[in-house]
Amino acid sequence: MNKITKAGVGVAAIAAVAAGALVISAYGPDRQTYTMQEPADKITFNSITDNPKGPYTSNGDERFFVEASEYFGDAAQLSWADNTTVEDGKEYVVHMYVHNDAASNLNLVAENVRAHVVLPQETASSITVTGMISSSNADPQKVWDETVFTAPEGKEFSLEYVGGTAEYTNCDETTRDQADKSCEGSRNPFPINERLFTEDGIALGYNEPDGRIPGCIAYAGWVSFHVKAHIKSEEPSYTVEKKAMIKGSGAEMADPIEGAKDGDTIVYGIEFKNTGNITLYDVNLLDILPESLEFQNGTTRLWNDSHNGDIIEDTIATEGGIYIGDYAPGATATVAFEAIVKEGTDDICGPGVNLVNTIKANASTTEDGKTRGDSVEDTAEVRVEGKVCEDEKHPNFEINKMVQKEGDDNWAEEVTVKAGETVRYRIQFKNTGDTTLEYVAIIDELPAHMNYVAGKTMLYNAEFTEGKTVGDEIVNGGLNIGNVEAGSEATIYFYATADKSLADDCDDSRLVNTVKGKYNNDDSTTKTDTADVKVPGIVCDVPEYPKTGAESKLAAIVVTATVATAAGYIISRKK
Repeated sequence: MNKITKAGVGVAAIAAVAAGALVISAYGPDRQTYTMQEPADKITFNSITDNPKGPYTSNGDERFFVEASEYFGDAAQLSWADNTTVEDGKEYVVHMYVHNDAASNLNLVAENVRAHVVLPQETASSITVTGMISSSNADPQKVWDETVFTAPEGKEFSLEYVGGTAEYTNCDETTRDQADKSCEGSRNPFPINERLFTEDGIALGYNEPDGRIPGCIAYAGWVSFHVKAHIKSEEPSYTVEKKAMIKGSGAEMADPIEGAKDGDTIVYGIEFKNTGNITLYDVNLLDILPESLEFQNGTTRLWNDSHNGDIIEDTIATEGGIYIGDYAPGATATVAFEAIVKEGTDDICGPGVNLVNTIKANASTTEDGKTRGDSVEDTAEVRVEGKVCEDEKHPNFEINKMVQKEGDDNWAEEVTVKAGETVRYRIQFKNTGDTTLEYVAIIDELPAHMNYVAGKTMLYNAEFTEGKTVGDEIVNGGLNIGNVEAGSEATIYFYATADKSLADDCDDSRLVNTVKGKYNNDDSTTKTDTADVKVPGIVCDVPEYPKTGAESKLAAIVVTATVATAAGYIISRKK
């Protein structure tokens, strides 16, 4: 067997090592090779291509040093191979050849020789076991190879290490052929522990596991261990997924989808997948459409190994459903069909209606199609928009009033000005409901001593985005600004002046301005807001008391009390 043909099929990587992540590609790394007649002039492992001392290397090429065989209980029956098909519960031996290829007359001893094995623990349909030999003074310092286990029919399985079977075997010095140093006599296996399967691996050696192996085939050996295969129980497992899109929308398949209307064509996509480890037969799909969707004949298509979007019979939405064939583990199928939203579906007051479509799938585990598993299902929702009905409308608005000193940039709920100064008022009306407000009226009630400035009132709204000068009705019965749509707003600006007569008042004047808003000529809809203007008063003179009046008497009382206190103090001291 020429093992080179497997290059590129191996695992992606084995482990991070001191030099970085080691990528596996069957065997590696690429390195200088030697022959038995011309062995290596340096310490290097498993690089001779014509080693006759098999059967532990393929065609004598030591680069392919990891092999496996079914275990029969007798070493003579072992049959090494690079690819092994497992049977459930059977035991297998993995073998790793170890040879320092340095010529014997150079007396070169490899140091810190270690073996490391990657034995994957996952369940899969193919498992690659990788072996690595390393030495601190070898060139290259690490070499590796792999062997592959598979299960029949793509079944999934796992490999379990058989505890206590790992060992390293080399020749017993007492029986070594002294002429050619070959190992014709008994072997000398010694056990190694499960550190073999860790990243650091385990030390090897010649007479003991001290990490030292001399050059020459006389000192070659092999690591071996047993694994047991466990094929995953054969249980059917499958999934079905459903999505939808509005035809012509340019959107991707999704669930749910929104914005459908009467007459829209809905494209449904269904994906079936065999997620188990056995073949499924006579897969059946049954689609249950809601009443408001009408199935379209001639639109059912199938994609699988045998069909590439071919139109198939239109029984997926009828009693009994449609049969789409047999599917091996991992195989998938996609089915698509179309349905139309019936007229009248969106003629519903309110937010709309959800059209829930259900797909059911089941399959048989036997070729006759009779042993059927439980159905699995999925749904896809199509949201059809409803309409806004009169009794469903919710009118609402906000009105807000602010004021600023003329020429100022800041708006506030209250400003302070001098008598005779002008202020600017801002009234904002916003429709916060879900329906148009008709005949919107704004009425401003100026307080006494605030004088409206005629001819300067401006209205801004959706129609007059640059503003429009309006009449003075806002302070004379109310300004009708027309209809205001849901979400829209209108803003009114006007000016007023604080009366000059306020300059003579001793007290501060607070002038409260009230705005009212309503719609439909309905006073019950009225809302109000206010903005205040403060005019400070002047400080008036405080009247003087007469000198012979109360003030003088108070002073006399204070003086009398002071003299009496002082006299008491003096008398006390004399005692």
